[in-house]
Parts: sequence; structure tokens; C-alpha cells
Amino acid sequence: MTVELKQAVSGGGHAYALPVEISMDGGASTRVWLRDEAATVTVPAPQAPRFVAIDPMGALLVDWDQQQPAAAWSAQLTGGSPYSQRLALRALAELPVVDPDALVATLGDVRAPGVLREGAAEALGTRRTCDPLLAALGDPDERLRMAAASALGRCADRGLAQGMFARLGVETNSDIRAALVRSAAAIDPTVTLAAARKALTRRDALEPERAAAAAALGLAGSVGEIPALLRVPEDRDVRLAGLQAAVSIVGRQALGPERERLRATVARSAERLLTDLDLRGIQGGIHALREVGDAQSAALLERLARATTLPALRDAARSAVTTISGRVDTVSPATPNEADARLDAMETRMKELEAEMERR
Repeated sequence: MTVELKQAVSGGGHAYALPVEISMDGGASTRVWLRDEAATVTVPAPQAPRFVAIDPMGALLVDWDQQQPAAAWSAQLTGGSPYSQRLALRALAELPVVDPDALVATLGDVRAPGVLREGAAEALGTRRTCDPLLAALGDPDERLRMAAASALGRCADRGLAQGMFARLGVETNSDIRAALVRSAAAIDPTVTLAAARKALTRRDALEPERAAAAAALGLAGSVGEIPALLRVPEDRDVRLAGLQAAVSIVGRQALGPERERLRATVARSAERLLTDLDLRGIQGGIHALREVGDAQSAALLERLARATTLPALRDAARSAVTTISGRVDTVSPATPNEADARLDAMETRMKELEAEMERR
């Protein structure tokens, strides 16, 4: 059997001397040295192997880009080392054409390590092979149910939403319930509205589920959702998710006096966060006011910028003032991807502010 090995060398540097282990199905393995940019290695094999695993134990701190047929990756998933099995999962998720049987078998194998079953769920979601994921929602392993619930959000079959809602009625883990709401909203936000409204107001719902419900209402809810979204609960993450959802709903309304009235309502709620004792709450208020703030909001943001001792917070407040002052129109509607990007940006800024606080 012949194996071609290459290593990328850039900037006029030299190739590393790498001890590369090569293993095959049946446990046969050999170690060769890759001392140049490229080498062709002949490995003794009594018969053609079902798969070839490069560095099967992950001993080398390098990123391998291995090429082999989809059938070989499927064989590696069922017969390789734990590390090489994870590499096989990644490959099977990315290849253009794959028989999903090996992934489905790993997902349902109760003897397989949990990390492999969860990886199989993620790979099946990436490949939009979703019926096995719906079945996995009944598995006793909570981590697998969580992986399946999250992976279902990549599917495009609206018919799956009913099965996900049925699972909401029996699922006891709040984090998994939240993942189901998020995934159903990603497939079709309109069909999640009833479940999201119920989760947002249900007293026994924990923070993850309520935050996910607020986000779902932001994607497809009407102006009638805004009062409930702006009722500030004690939990910070739910409060911020509700505020951002209200901002999104306002952004979908037609231009006119009613939209301006709603914008002012949301802005007044966001302004209250500027005096919050929680740094993330303040940052969330700034983030929302950048979208819906008016002249009153700009004055309060400028006051915050003058009073704060945190440069990052001051810069954020003044940047929001600039955005408000230069706004020609009102809030521009955000697509789901844009809304996620805004939340990610806000989360990154919050972490930067917390790090700055720790240094002081």
C-alpha cells in the first residue's frame, strides 16, 4: 500500500522531521519519518485495507487534511481509534456525498462513547439527515438529546417541528427544551410562537428555555409580544434576550407613527439598563439603544460616557450616540443571521468589559 505525505512549508522555512504513525483496520500500524516537504511511503499490507488512519492517536500537534473515499471514512468511524473516529466524523460531515448508515449506527450505539454519539448527531445535522435525530430525542442520555436537539436546527423540513413540539411536552431538562425551541425557530419561526409564548411566561421554565423563547418571538412575533418581552425579570440573560427580541420586532414594522411609538417604548426600557448594577446589563442597553435610541437616549448615553471609568464602555456609549445621531431611517430589520451576529458581537464586547474589570 502506498501513502503520500506532504507538509506545508511557508516563508522560506524548513520542513519539520515528523514521526508519523500510519494505522489500518485490523490493528496493523507502522511509523515513518517525514523529513521533507513530501514523501511517498510504502506500507506493508497483506490485503487492501478498508481505511488508513494518519496519526491515529493525535500525537502530533498538526492539522491533517487527509483524503480517502467516503467508504473508508465510514469504516474508520466503526473500527478506528477514538481519535481517528472523531476525524472520521468530521470528514463524513463535510464530504459532498456520503452514505449516512455509519453515522446513524454510531448515533444509536449505546456502547459507543458519548462524545462519538454526540459527534454523529452533529454530523447528521450538517448533512440534513434528520429523522434519526428526531428519534434520538427519546434517548436516556441527556447529552445526546441535547446534541440531537441542537442539530435539528440545521434541518429544513418543517414537518419536523411537530415532532419537536411533542418532545417539549415530555422533556424535563430545561437546556434541552431551550435547544428544541431554538431549533424549531430556525426551521420555521412562525410555528414556534405558541410554544415560545408559553415558555416565556411559564413559572417553572428555567433561564435557558425562557431566553430561547424570547429569541424565537423576536424572529416571528408580532407587536403584541413586546410588553411581555420588556417585563424585566430578575435573570439577566432572559432580560437581554427579551429586549433584543423587542428590537427585532420593531424593526419589522412599516414606517410610520406606530413604529416610532413602539421604538420609543423599547428605547425607554433599554434606557433603564444604563444604570444597571450588572455590567452586561449596561452593555445590553447600549446595544439596544444603538438600534432604537432617540434624542433622549443619546443624552443618557453621553451622560454614561462622561461618568464611566471604563474606556471600552465609554467608547461603546459614544459610538451608539454617533449611530443615533446619524440615523436617517429608524431600525432596519435584521435577518436571523444578522440578529445572531449582533448577539455574538454583544457577547464579545461584554467579555472584553469583564476582562477589563478584572484587571482593575
